[in-house]
Amino acid sequence: TQPLYWCVRRELWEYRSIYLAPIAIAGLVLIVFLFTTIGRSLSTHDLALRRTVIEEPYTFTTALIMAAAFVVALIYCLEALHSERRDRSILFWKSLPVSDVTVVISKASIPYLIVPLVAFLVTVATHVIMLTISSIVPAGSDISTSALWAQLWTFHMQLFYHLFTIHVLWYAPIYAWMILVSAW
Repeated sequence: TQPLYWCVRRELWEYRSIYLAPIAIAGLVLIVFLFTTIGRSLSTHDLALRRTVIEEPYTFTTALIMAAAFVVALIYCLEALHSERRDRSILFWKSLPVSDVTVVISKASIPYLIVPLVAFLVTVATHVIMLTISSIVPAGSDISTSALWAQLWTFHMQLFYHLFTIHVLWYAPIYAWMILVSAW
């Protein structure tokens, strides 16, 4: 058996907002991107300005998804141990042959590993969809989006570095404090 794996899966089953919130934000951003950016780029006749308009929303999209992930992680940390005591399901979980260390590690792995990983994957998928849409729009003009596709890899590696330094290392004391407060 793999108790840590199943404890993490249990957390993902119980807290669906871990992956649904970033997906919902990404969907909203894609809808807004489709209408605003594409409309603005088609109405602009200057090719340099059109390229700038197409490149603008990627950082904003990343910031929105990361902010949503941070809020989800904070709410999860505050609810992690408190909800089990509130609904007394902790008595059921105590009767299982899973140690307290395994449960705490599984609960801590959600804000430290799972939420940043989900946010990264959702951001990458959103950027690929946005780049695909951005590649279709200027197809009739002289704008080449190959530079955007080339910058995508570099941007995602910087994003990966940012996620695991900021959202894991810098926010670790905040997440630990929230889990401690949740246990109280």
